[in-house]
Amino acid sequence: MALQPAEIAVIRSQLEQIADEMDSVLVRTAFSPIISEANDRAHGIFDSDGNTIVQGAGGMPIFIGSMEFAVKTLKNRGAVAGTTYVLNDPYLVGTHLQDVKLIRLLADEAGQPMLYLGSTAHWMDLGGTTPGGWTPDAKDIYQEGIRLPPLPVASEGQILPHTLELLRANTRVPDDIEGDLRAQLAALDVGEQRLRDLIRRVGRQRILDIVAEINLRSQKLMESILEELAPGVYTARDYLDNDGVTDAELEIRATLTVGGGRIEFDFAGSSPPCVGPLNLALPTTVSACYAAIKHAFPSVPINAGAFKQVAIHAPDTTFVNAPPPRPVGGYTEAAQRVIDVVLEVLRQAGAAHLGAGNFSTSSAITLSGRAESGRFYVALFNISGGYGGTLEHDGLCGANPPMGHAQMVPIEVYETRFPVLFEWYRLREGSAGAGKHRGGLGTEYGFRLDAQQAYLSLMGDRSKHPPHGVECGYPSPTGTEFLVVRDGVEHRPPLRTKVSRWELRRGDLIVLKSPGGGGFGDPRQRASEAVARDLCLGYVDERQAREIYGSGPAGSDTER
Repeated sequence: MALQPAEIAVIRSQLEQIADEMDSVLVRTAFSPIISEANDRAHGIFDSDGNTIVQGAGGMPIFIGSMEFAVKTLKNRGAVAGTTYVLNDPYLVGTHLQDVKLIRLLADEAGQPMLYLGSTAHWMDLGGTTPGGWTPDAKDIYQEGIRLPPLPVASEGQILPHTLELLRANTRVPDDIEGDLRAQLAALDVGEQRLRDLIRRVGRQRILDIVAEINLRSQKLMESILEELAPGVYTARDYLDNDGVTDAELEIRATLTVGGGRIEFDFAGSSPPCVGPLNLALPTTVSACYAAIKHAFPSVPINAGAFKQVAIHAPDTTFVNAPPPRPVGGYTEAAQRVIDVVLEVLRQAGAAHLGAGNFSTSSAITLSGRAESGRFYVALFNISGGYGGTLEHDGLCGANPPMGHAQMVPIEVYETRFPVLFEWYRLREGSAGAGKHRGGLGTEYGFRLDAQQAYLSLMGDRSKHPPHGVECGYPSPTGTEFLVVRDGVEHRPPLRTKVSRWELRRGDLIVLKSPGGGGFGDPRQRASEAVARDLCLGYVDERQAREIYGSGPAGSDTER
């Protein structure tokens, strides 16, 4: 029987719902706030060749490609049905060691490979020299933690004790890690049950036929979208402040070639592999490109068909395709800069809805020590920031980083779980890039240590190169800023946004500020009532209103 549009839509929705339900199970059962509150996780369903069928709507966009790399790694190494595998090797699956993948093969009644389920979650600690794994001064991956090739972790519903023992022995927070592992296994169990129920109702071959049709339609949709871009060659570049070891900038250069319903990204000309952990393994660069494309064209479903018209070239002479054992723990900064340059070349090629530069930094702080109970803890603090203004709108204020849905954990949870007391968490006034449509505001927070001693590490960026403006818009006037205040004296690290294992004392005030987004269009074309509203809300001050926007303190027009 021929496939009907309604049937295809229903089955696709059911597959997406299964991935969403796996997300929900993990969020409700995970031990670590980075998963349960900050949503640093993703789930997907893959065909027997390892190609993506669907990913949960709430999953991290940067995991679009990395889970597919993980599944294909298992397929090539001969996965066994009924066994769940754990792996985190960045050179095989992308991102960094803390993003742990669990992969399970589902076979049909004849024992033939049918589908794969994938789960990714951020584990809070896997050894290394720095609790939490973010080690800005790391010079090889061995300093960042334990590297896991594909290992069986569960079989026929039972955790394998030897693998569990290995994992627990290589973390400072073994109970949390075991809890998150069990939560991921529970999510896969639910996904498997739902998939088998669906297959029983619809039939194995019917499901596979519909999946093939979904991929084909996504491919055709993407091809039609790309045909609307202007054929040609476009180039953009951006910079990272430093690699965490050497205070020298790293350049990411992207060249986009458009034509014939296809696009190709080439990162030749980017800086060579660096000493510190701002390198990217190739799967990470590919995943970042996919995430940027999904941002640019959100109507295209997430599946393998959507990316058949996309080619990516990243020479191994650059830090966006670094070989082992180069450290990669700072991918959270470098991958976002890849997203930035990809969005910019797509904007140049005619994706007019794309805007100015985004804040694009996670600036992850890890705080570690022993609680009064004697239990070791590792806390992770993300930050939000401003998106760039667009052709039609101001940028978002206090948004999540573009590479994912990972967000700031509620401060009440922080104060309940860890020895910290927040003094403020607010928008960063004056941080938006000026424009006809201004950028969104960054954020800032300050908290005090409520323990005798702790150690802090920071993996951040964007202190020297704030988000750019476009079409005569201004860049953000602020970069990332970090300081510790002790006894009224401010202390800042030599590399500004990167520091390893700073010792803190009770009462120390930790302050982190993120950039706003860049502005879109000439600020003098901004409506005076919009300037007046920004002035009233504290988004701009009187000097900015007068000198940049050409409006008086009450927002009334002056000479323009």
